[in-house]
Amino acid sequence: MGISTVAPLLALFVAVSSIVWGIVYNLYFHPLAKFPGPRLNAASSLPGIFALLKGRLPLENKKLHEKYGSVVRVSPNELAFNSVQAWEDIYGHRPGHTNMHKDPIHVGSVEAVQGVSTLTMSDDDNHARQRRALAHSFSQKALLEQEYIVKRYVDQLITGAIEQATRRFAAAGSLTQRILFNMIPARVRGYRSEHLRRSRAKCLQRLENGNSQHKDFIWYILKQREKHDLKQDEIIVNSALFIVAGSETTANLLSGLFARLIWNPDKYQRLVDEIRSSFKSEDEIVYEKLSKLTYLNACIEEGLRIHPPVPTGLLRTVPKEGDTIDGQWIPGGTSVAVGGWAASHNPVNFRDCDSFIPERWLDKAYDTDYKKAAQPFSLGPRGCIGRHLSYMEMRLILGRLLYSFDVVSTDGAWQWDPEGEMKNMRAFMTWEKPDLNAKVKLVQR
Repeated sequence: MGISTVAPLLALFVAVSSIVWGIVYNLYFHPLAKFPGPRLNAASSLPGIFALLKGRLPLENKKLHEKYGSVVRVSPNELAFNSVQAWEDIYGHRPGHTNMHKDPIHVGSVEAVQGVSTLTMSDDDNHARQRRALAHSFSQKALLEQEYIVKRYVDQLITGAIEQATRRFAAAGSLTQRILFNMIPARVRGYRSEHLRRSRAKCLQRLENGNSQHKDFIWYILKQREKHDLKQDEIIVNSALFIVAGSETTANLLSGLFARLIWNPDKYQRLVDEIRSSFKSEDEIVYEKLSKLTYLNACIEEGLRIHPPVPTGLLRTVPKEGDTIDGQWIPGGTSVAVGGWAASHNPVNFRDCDSFIPERWLDKAYDTDYKKAAQPFSLGPRGCIGRHLSYMEMRLILGRLLYSFDVVSTDGAWQWDPEGEMKNMRAFMTWEKPDLNAKVKLVQR
């Protein structure tokens, strides 16, 4: 047998041996070998990859928690958690502990600019500096001063809904939206580039008019620019980031909430009654007054819990020295996350966890719920900077829409059926929204 024959066989033997040894190591000698979970997941990353590609990862991980407990080894070097304490330990700031950095698997939603990172992708020092500069734009004071801007776009939404109401039919998902979504897998890099290009053009146009007293986000950012050494490219990439992060997550929450209201007509009616009895005209519907509507706030909180806009886990890496998470020592270098879907749908955290019950945020009967297990905006130093803006948008949209219209499903929202592990739904980073078809009828006053 010549060398030309032996060499390929030897290469094949080495390759197979390496794979076999890798599997044996992962199963029996890996630092995470003691943690519970499916043997196949412990041996290989393939099960998790397949679940991710199918858009079922958060739902599959929830089922693994139901079988194996609050911590599950979902991949050779990855642990998934679903407890309140894990939220604090992984994402919170703990004195005497090193913050857990974003896992290397993360890719920014906005194309990178050389030498500049967005708020979400920056290291700790740059993140803290950028956040201090940008936070003023998202303060309660700033948002109240910018409420008229948000209301202008809500007015456009209501005007569009009136046009649809005259046709007796309205669909949440447009044909263009569906076409674009189907194109994303093949052209994601191109879209990121195009989004950044358009955002840059808009942002530069606004920056050229820097002396304007128009109190938008840029106005507040420019007030802090020199103090926090904020570069022009940092303003641009973060402006592009806010468009992506702010629009899709809020749209996801509103879609999920309306679907649940359709499935629970008694909750829908109670919400409508509260809104319509609280205002005599549309002009009275402002953020400050909406914030005091208890059932509206409860519906929003329950919508965020039962349909978290980001149901997947935001992966972090345990520092090299290792750390304790939910009372268990975790080796350094381990990828860890709390799944938003798994934590919110954990019966240990919430009674009747799979049911839409806004009353749980009002009724003492649900005081035993671990409300902090629902963290739709994450928490800690890297928690969502735009959470107050999101609440403003949700309250204004729901308040205006349900004050002016009766919303009736045309098909029972069958694609949003909560039964059977949400079999019609797919989630990647956020949910892929199926059509939510409804009629809107203008309320006559």
